[in-house]
Amino acid sequence: MKKLVVLGMGLCVALAFSSCKSSESAYKKAYEKAKGSNAQIVVFRSDQYREDLKEFVKVKWTLHEKQLPPYRPMNFRSFTGNVFRVFVGWAWDKLFERKFVEENHLKFQELRTSNDMLFVFSAIAFAQRIEIEDVILAHQRRNNPKSLSNTREKSWECFRMALNALKDALTAHGNFWEFEQDYINYALHFSLWNLDTITGPNKERLYNKLKNEWFAEFGIDSLPAERFYDKKEYAKYLKIKSGDFNAYCEQ
Repeated sequence: MKKLVVLGMGLCVALAFSSCKSSESAYKKAYEKAKGSNAQIVVFRSDQYREDLKEFVKVKWTLHEKQLPPYRPMNFRSFTGNVFRVFVGWAWDKLFERKFVEENHLKFQELRTSNDMLFVFSAIAFAQRIEIEDVILAHQRRNNPKSLSNTREKSWECFRMALNALKDALTAHGNFWEFEQDYINYALHFSLWNLDTITGPNKERLYNKLKNEWFAEFGIDSLPAERFYDKKEYAKYLKIKSGDFNAYCEQ
């Protein structure tokens, strides 16, 4: 029997569904997709339950279908967009083959936040057979003020540790060179997202760390301008490098 594993964070996700009568039937849909194509990973769609609105909201950015090839299964070499932005780096909207996980020694980091990014993006990079189940099989709870995501000021350095661990894993696998440009662009994107969404006194600490140390550490400072995918993000990076915290916050 093909063994697969579902990984998720119970605080932020509940498996239930518009087209499925139970979580068991939802798992079955993803499992049958994996079994039918011998997939190592199955990615499915999700929506959000907004705590502030008390309603479900559709989201399209969790799965960028236009950046995927028309055939299945697939691997990262057939993606037309950034490998690390075609899917989101969380585990709960994906099904993973147990044998694949064990053979590649895939593990979560022991971090308060961003702890699933290493597992998910390493899996995407290593997998030869990725499938899509293009239906909503998970609801994500959002805008909970007590959630880990909304209290990232308590663990503002975690994303840096996750990015560095991902680079180390790809380097150890022997193919970081295939991902380097995508990795650096994603590192910029994720850095800016963390900076723009964090609150409290650690926001300025993060700004200064990025400006003076981490942008260089991620390879962003040394990447030629023409190799950045998102010109708006590149412009924000230049503003951080040349300006100060107060000026950045006023934008």
